[in-house]
Amino acid sequence: METVSIVVPAYNCEKVLKKSIQSLLNQSYEEIEIIIINDGSKDNTEAVCKELSESDSRVKTATIENLGVSNARNTALKMATGEYIAFMDSDDNVNIDFIKNMVSALSDDVDLVCGGYNVISSEGKVSFSRFPERLKKDKAHYNEAIEMLQNYACFNTLWNKLFRKSIIQENNIQMDINISMGEDLLFVIDYLSHCENDFVTLNTADYNYYLSSTGLQANFKDGLELRLSQAAYLEKLYNQNNYNKNGLYLEILRCFYTSILEAKGKGQVTEKVLKTPEFKKLCNQKIQCPKKFKMFLLILKTKNKTIIGLMVKLFSLLLSIKGQSYKW
Repeated sequence: METVSIVVPAYNCEKVLKKSIQSLLNQSYEEIEIIIINDGSKDNTEAVCKELSESDSRVKTATIENLGVSNARNTALKMATGEYIAFMDSDDNVNIDFIKNMVSALSDDVDLVCGGYNVISSEGKVSFSRFPERLKKDKAHYNEAIEMLQNYACFNTLWNKLFRKSIIQENNIQMDINISMGEDLLFVIDYLSHCENDFVTLNTADYNYYLSSTGLQANFKDGLELRLSQAAYLEKLYNQNNYNKNGLYLEILRCFYTSILEAKGKGQVTEKVLKTPEFKKLCNQKIQCPKKFKMFLLILKTKNKTIIGLMVKLFSLLLSIKGQSYKW
């Protein structure tokens, strides 16, 4: 059995870390290595890390200066000895077959495995789940897997995937420590640009992501420019492989959608969207996308701020009713 190294950055998480790590120790696939990086916590996280490492030899820990989650993950990647890499956040947990299900999809011709996830409310209940379709795509058709995962909101994150460590090490793939949102996406795109074998997606949701009222996603405002700059990284991957750009256009449309809906000053962000060259580009494309996004783009094209404002209120209301606010 090949070893899977699981990277867990930890900062001020003394109350939840044990539960998270226990879900990894309980995995049905036992050949794992858990690397917890205490990112200069000010609470008792370091003591919890020590207790966990002393109780099970599969747990390795290190304490470093507080330089952020990306630096902590990079530190863990240097320590990893497993053939494969998985990620988990310190306040989340996973189902018992999380690793087993991903490893079972591996073979010599597979470089990346991606599954779904459950979003857990502050009351501990499943707010909603994402189950991607099961696909296996070669490099010439990665764009098809990417587009499907975009539709299920499963492409951008690290923690629902299994990576080959050899690809990460040989190409010096690291988390970008200079940005504070979307660094997961850049890592995934960089990784895919160096893959040669198949990309597999699973119809499972074994990762449990816990909502936080204080986290970055809950408090980040007006991320339009950052999101569009990251979409440009995705465009490089599409251009490099001569992919059909429908998935790229859909990602740009999502950048507009998410940025407007989550912004405090929705009118100001809408004005920014309508002035971007990316918006002008989308207006000239025939995009295959879900009805929601077709309606969104159609109304954006009117450039009527009153109509756009009403649409945003309607979409926000529907998301709230479904428990799928962008503040997570």
